[in-house]
Amino acid sequence: MEENDSDVDLQFYPTPKKLAQRAWSKFKNRTFVRVIEPSAGEGALVAGFNDDDRYYHGRRPEIDCCEIDLTKHAALREQNFNVVGLDFMQMSDAAQYTHCIMNPPFREGVQHVLKAWSLMWDGEIVAIINAETVRNQFSKERQMLGSLIEQYGEVEFIEDAFAGSDARRKTPVEIALVYLRKEADYKLDIVGNLLEELRRDGAGGESLAAGYQEQQAVALPASAIENAVIAFNAAVQSMREEVFAGAKAEYYASLLGDTMISLPKSVAR
Repeated sequence: MEENDSDVDLQFYPTPKKLAQRAWSKFKNRTFVRVIEPSAGEGALVAGFNDDDRYYHGRRPEIDCCEIDLTKHAALREQNFNVVGLDFMQMSDAAQYTHCIMNPPFREGVQHVLKAWSLMWDGEIVAIINAETVRNQFSKERQMLGSLIEQYGEVEFIEDAFAGSDARRKTPVEIALVYLRKEADYKLDIVGNLLEELRRDGAGGESLAAGYQEQQAVALPASAIENAVIAFNAAVQSMREEVFAGAKAEYYASLLGDTMISLPKSVAR
């Protein structure tokens, strides 16, 4: 198959099947709820998902894709993958995803991994990047990635991953298969912002009403896509607030100890 100019310009190297399967095997949490692939190409990497893995509530997980090359969107949709955007680096939130798997352009590998880390709230990341990105930490971005791997993950170096018979575009480059686990720090999110929340609790009616602008914006005239995005973001925010509320109640209750009503009557007297 001949290479086209966009494949060369965008450093498009479809993930070989064996490497794709190896990448998916890196995830520790095998219950996939919603997955994002930031540089999906024609779907070679996401196609490595193993249907034997556990589904969430019996449903096959939603697999969302970003792909900057419009000519590849049709191939992704034919495989029932959701195309949710063009440039992953322009995404503003990925809190809804439990897993992120990627094979970004080699020259942008570190930026894509750090972007995924910053956007995800609680989930796992597996990335196929150039081994030199991890080994040669000459920049602050690479040093940050190295620190993340040391604290929150692991890395496996693989030679000739793109040089085998199943590689559509061959290159002798050695790759690093990076795994990261990001866990939400509920106590930091809750207790660390206690004073800020107390200030918000004392806010006036005008500022409180302004807090509903995003939800009420769903009713404003706009395109169907804009409405869907607004509604989705509002739903994610509401679910996050519900989780925080439950966690806060449990944490503050633990600080109070036994209440009068929970003590035996003989002790309470």
